[in-house]
Amino acid sequence: MDSYHTAKISLIVCLSLVTVSCDAMLYPLALAFGGPKESELALMRENFTRLQDEIPNSSMAIFPPGIINDEKQQWKPAATEHLVEIMNSRTDIEAYPVSIEPGVKFTAVGRNQSKFRWNRARAYSAWVAETRPVAEGEYLFFTDFICPPDSACEHVGGVNIYVTDHEGNIAFASVINSGHEIYHRVRPDSLRDCSLMAVERFVVGLTLDVME
Repeated sequence: MDSYHTAKISLIVCLSLVTVSCDAMLYPLALAFGGPKESELALMRENFTRLQDEIPNSSMAIFPPGIINDEKQQWKPAATEHLVEIMNSRTDIEAYPVSIEPGVKFTAVGRNQSKFRWNRARAYSAWVAETRPVAEGEYLFFTDFICPPDSACEHVGGVNIYVTDHEGNIAFASVINSGHEIYHRVRPDSLRDCSLMAVERFVVGLTLDVME
């Protein structure tokens, strides 16, 4: 039986047993839709807790956002300033811009946002681990804005946020799309709106007990 059918059966059984915790049963569902393995999640939870503890006294390097859709990606160094400005105005984090374009290969967004998010998170992680572009103890902030490249992001499909430590360990990975309250509140139609959502999602995420 393949992973898709295993996941489907798990979901049906879980929904029929409403008094039982679904976490273990839904794990095959998460894997079938591109989620990380439990071993990856356990490591990221540790990294996230460390991020929460260290970020008030750490610097954060903000990299150019990737403007990406199903056809290509394009880096937007000019939008880095939006992210830095908003981060520094809304937090005590010492954020600074980095002009280096991440060496992350194009990945089509597709319809499976979970798979896209985790594949991109792993790609950013691998690039940092290989290149070590910042000093020890610093964190790195990456974003993907889901909108047509060569545009000013007037039509936004979503925003993905990724944070790693200086060794490339993933400490935060989150997504914003039309299913989230912030998307409808901001009604994004510009690079700055995307930057605003990314920072706000990250700031709110830091207050949670676990990484969503």
